[in-house]
Amino acid sequence: MFTPASIDAIETLFRNAIREHGGSPDSAVTTVAASARNAIVLSISSYLFKIVLLFDFPADAGKPQGREPAAGRGGMPAPCLDARAELVNMICGSAKRGLGQTFPHVGMSTPILIDGNCLEHVAAIAPDAQRRLQVAMGDGEAFACLICLFAAKDSAIDFRLAAAPVAQAAGSGELELF
Repeated sequence: MFTPASIDAIETLFRNAIREHGGSPDSAVTTVAASARNAIVLSISSYLFKIVLLFDFPADAGKPQGREPAAGRGGMPAPCLDARAELVNMICGSAKRGLGQTFPHVGMSTPILIDGNCLEHVAAIAPDAQRRLQVAMGDGEAFACLICLFAAKDSAIDFRLAAAPVAQAAGSGELELF
């Protein structure tokens, strides 16, 4: 079971990770029909919990104009698919590092492309808690991120994020090279 404070802390980790990589969480993003979507799934897990992340991208967004490159899985151009998978990987890696400060053994899967129709069946996996973020990237890319949380049986997940470190005064802790 996740406490409300731990759910908020996990959401904050992902919001910060999205901002770190040029995105704006909770932007006004138009949701597209399931048939016009691709999703990238990634999981982060520990002995005590598992987080399944579903990144929902419009299928045709980000396609280059003019000459079309070879299509990858899901009809999306291969370079576009790779770029999205790398973005997902960077966002989740940042959040994983944040979780690693509290939980010593945290692992992460590789991104997997699934059909957008699969997103209609999230209730079937019965997450203990979930949050949805609408994201707009600086380059015009927009997507949704669904965060599904699962606690291990008889586990109580309760943690809070440490306060952000205070910036050091200029000149302290500098290394001078001669």
